[in-house]
Order: sequence, then structure tokens, then C-alpha cells
Amino acid sequence: MFLCSDQTQTLHYTLVCDFKQDCNDGSDETFCTRSQTCDGFQCQNGQCIPHDKLCDVENDCWDVSDEDCDQFREWYVSLTNHIDPPAVVNFDKDGNLTYKALSAFESCPETHFRCPPDGYCLPVYVRCNGVYDCPNREDEANCQVYTCPGFYRCRASTVCVHVDHMCDGRPQCPQHDDELFCDLRCPLDCLCQGLAFVCSTAFNMKNFPAIRYLDARGSGMTASDISPSINIIWLCLASCNESFYNTRDLTHLDLRGTRIRGIHNDTFKNLNSLKTLYASSYKLCCQELLPDLDDEVLCSAPGDIFSSCENLLRSMNTFVLVWILYAVSFVGNPYCIMYCVVRQKEKVVSLFDALMINLQASDCLAGIYMLVIGTADVVYRERYLWYEETWTGGWLCQMAGFVSWMCADVSTLTLAVVITERLLFYGFQFPV
Repeated sequence: MFLCSDQTQTLHYTLVCDFKQDCNDGSDETFCTRSQTCDGFQCQNGQCIPHDKLCDVENDCWDVSDEDCDQFREWYVSLTNHIDPPAVVNFDKDGNLTYKALSAFESCPETHFRCPPDGYCLPVYVRCNGVYDCPNREDEANCQVYTCPGFYRCRASTVCVHVDHMCDGRPQCPQHDDELFCDLRCPLDCLCQGLAFVCSTAFNMKNFPAIRYLDARGSGMTASDISPSINIIWLCLASCNESFYNTRDLTHLDLRGTRIRGIHNDTFKNLNSLKTLYASSYKLCCQELLPDLDDEVLCSAPGDIFSSCENLLRSMNTFVLVWILYAVSFVGNPYCIMYCVVRQKEKVVSLFDALMINLQASDCLAGIYMLVIGTADVVYRERYLWYEETWTGGWLCQMAGFVSWMCADVSTLTLAVVITERLLFYGFQFPV
């Protein structure tokens, strides 16, 4: 559901960017991108309608600007085929009344209701429509508590429409929503509610340019599938093969699970309506990638305890500690190795001294690892985001990782052997 900016209302995504303000603060229409061309009449709210809908005594523009006319047409109801009740009343395509006689024992069809006690059967959509249709005005009584289970309840209205009167070419709802999406067909393997789609497989979005909401996680949809839609507001491509394509009205983007291998500084270019972003990598939440977005964007991604958007070593304390460990390792370990060699008077090196030399050599390699990491941080400082892929995929980083792994394993094994040797020598008095 779309959350209004004042956070007091939620709307179905079909009602967003439809030229009518449904949020109390109008936030469902403020960020929408409109077509600059209209082959018919351009309403004041930007809506485009055919010229023949202008001044026809029917509100085709949501803002009623199509009926702001200097002349009015007179409409007459034809009563030439008038029949006394009981009878079923219908309206033809020109708005004229037609009658069908009923016997005294017949009830009204489910598409109609009867004016009490034994009046005409009128279409359900004239019940609680603000116009008195029954002789004693019964059709407008108790509208505050009027419900119509099994019928379509018109948008922001008390009017109800039977399914037989929907998509019949004649709007029955005050806002004409009973004639919306009549030609819309839900793609294969999708669940659709109006312009909100949840799909498990890819489909061609060129056939659905007006789509507002798309949850395509795991569908394998690509950028070429998304690109035709500029009206999409909420998009989820989690666990898909590619990232998204620029869509100007997009407010929600979920990229968790996507295999994004590289990013550039115009990744989110022109996404000025984006409000929430979910990602699997902290890099997509870096401010450098969001130059056109305001501070209200909510970006959620797991952080990296080691690196940040700017630096390989995110903490200055870590930066200082790395260089201290490097200095200690390169000064202390060679000294210890030389000490062990010099103090050894016998030609045969003892097991303990050999183990100590091995441990100190391993720590020297750890110092090399610290040197590589510290140097890389200095080289990429304040711009690590753009070189992260180059660094992690380069041979130097791969070598540093191997050295780090080897040092850790060798040091652990050596310490285990030293502890065992000391236990045998001092604990059990074995000559070692």
C-alpha cells in the first residue's frame, strides 16, 4: 500500500498518479510525471480526454474542468414506452429510460432494487447516488449505513455497481472507476489487483505501460523488461539477474538479492521521487550514489564492520591500529628471530627455538598483510566506493587474503605444537 506523506492514510497503488488527489495532503499526485502531449482536451489537472467528451454534461475530468462551459445542453427523458409498475427500468446508451414489464409475482433481478412498496425496479447504481429516483425518495434513505456485499463499491462514494454493469461502456460510478482497466489482462503467473502486479516469471511490460506496483522477486526480469514503464511507483527485483532501469515516478525500490557486480555514479539518476530503498549491499546506500535525492530517503542495507563508502578502513582507530601492528610486527619479529639464532650456541637448533622462529616468521607475514591493507586504504581514501570492485578483484587483494589465511593457520598450528612441547618438557619431564 502507498503511504501518504502525512502518514495518516494508505492507498492502493492503483489510486496513485491517477490525476485525482486521494491523500488528504495530495501527496499521491505531487511527484507524478505527466505526458506533455494530449491529442484531445487537456484537463486542468493534466488528464487527457477525447474532444467529444467536452461539455457533454458528464464529468470526464476528475476536476470537472471539462464541464466548465459557457453553454449547457438540455437532455430529455423519453417516456414514449412508459409502463406502470411493476416493471424493470434500465437506461440505454443515450441515457433514455427503457421498461420491461414484470408480473405481480416476479421479483427484481439482482442488478436492481425495488422502490417500496411495489414500485419500479431501478438499477442498483442509482441507489444512494445523490439523486432522488424513487417517488418517495426511498433510494436516498439511510445511505450512511448502506452496504452492498457482492457488488462493486465505487471509489470514495456510496454508489454500488453490479458486475453486469461494469465495463459496459457507460460509467455508473461518479468517478467512472467502474470502467477502469476493462481491457487489462493479467500476465501469466501473475496475481493482479488493478495496476498492482505480483509476478513469479518475467513478462513483457510493453503491454502494461500504466503499471504502478510490481513485485517481481525471483522472476528473472531484466532492465529491458522494466524500461517501457515510466509510471511504476513501487518496484521489487529481489533475487533477479539485473538491477533496475530509471523510472521517474518510482518511490519504493527493493534490490535485495540482486547480483549487482558494479555501480556508477548515475545509478539512481533522475529518481527524484524515491522514498525507500532496500539493498543487500551497503554500497547502494552511499550518499555518493544518491545525488538527486533528498534527505528523506530511507535506505536500508546491512552495514560492513570493516569498510565504509569513503574508506577501506571505516574507523580511524582501525586505521591507526593497522599501522601500529605493522610497525610492531616488522620491528619486533625480525629482532626475535635474530635473538634466537644468535643465542643458539649449539649447532643443532632445539625444537622450541625452531618453533619460535617459525611463529615469528608467520607474524612477519602478518605484518606484510597489514602493510598492504594500510597502503590500499591510503590510496583509495575518500573514494573507496568507486574502486571497491577493482580492489577486491585485484591480484594484490587476493594475495593479501591468502597471506592472512596462511599466517592465521600457521600461527595457530605452531602455538598448538609449542603448548604440547612445553607440556611434555615441564609437565612430564620428557627430554624434548
